[in-house]
Amino acid sequence: MQAQDAEPKKTPKIKLTKAFISWGYNRSAYTKADVRIQGEGIDFTIHDAVGKDDPSEFDASVYLNPLKFTIPQFDFRMGVMVNDAFYVSFGWDHMKYKFQNSDYKVSGSIDANKSPFYGGTYDGSTVSVPKSFFYYEHTDGLNYIHLSVDKPMDVFQTKNNLLNIKLNFEVGTGPVCPWTDADMFGTHYRTNSIHFAGWGLNLGIKPRVFLFNEHFYAQFTLRGGYINLWDFILFNQDTQQEVAKGSQNFFYREQAVVIGYMINL
Repeated sequence: MQAQDAEPKKTPKIKLTKAFISWGYNRSAYTKADVRIQGEGIDFTIHDAVGKDDPSEFDASVYLNPLKFTIPQFDFRMGVMVNDAFYVSFGWDHMKYKFQNSDYKVSGSIDANKSPFYGGTYDGSTVSVPKSFFYYEHTDGLNYIHLSVDKPMDVFQTKNNLLNIKLNFEVGTGPVCPWTDADMFGTHYRTNSIHFAGWGLNLGIKPRVFLFNEHFYAQFTLRGGYINLWDFILFNQDTQQEVAKGSQNFFYREQAVVIGYMINL
């Protein structure tokens, strides 16, 4: 009896062909957004609140120090290329958000027992909102942790491959985990740790330039998206109690300059 011919090996449908890791620093901007604060005896909304990022001035002892270079607004990403066709990657965008105290329209109510000065009913009229009334920031991170899929497109390549330019198109989604500091009615609040508070969506375009080889690259990222924060916390460190919760949603724009390294698998 003749031995049967060995069955040909099946080519895997999914093949990981490359892997990369990158690091860089970002700037971000945000649309105006209503901020609602709710707690016992507290339910007020600041309409069209303005928030800005908080970039760190360049300091070599911070930006080039492995123990401190996570202090500024940064972008970290690692991922793989699938079938030489698209990238799947995991990233951490460490953005920052600072509420800007100003005059705003305010609606809702505050129990006088919570604040004799600011207690009362607000009908949507414009009032002054100083830090003694309310303030908050996510400067330990408006941390957007997202899974993204990138589709690369060849733009230009020299014959000797000394210069190789590609353009990546990105779509992604993931949780937003801020670390919040706040002030309300003269009391300071700070969450004990990073906190899952919402969800985000992102679209991006990323010109990527390889110099001298196909490993090291520099990249500019232009990313836009939407963030819905439904549960950031005002936590009293002295009493170890959650006093109130905040919610808001906004669109954002982010630009970043990163460097990366890619290997063949």
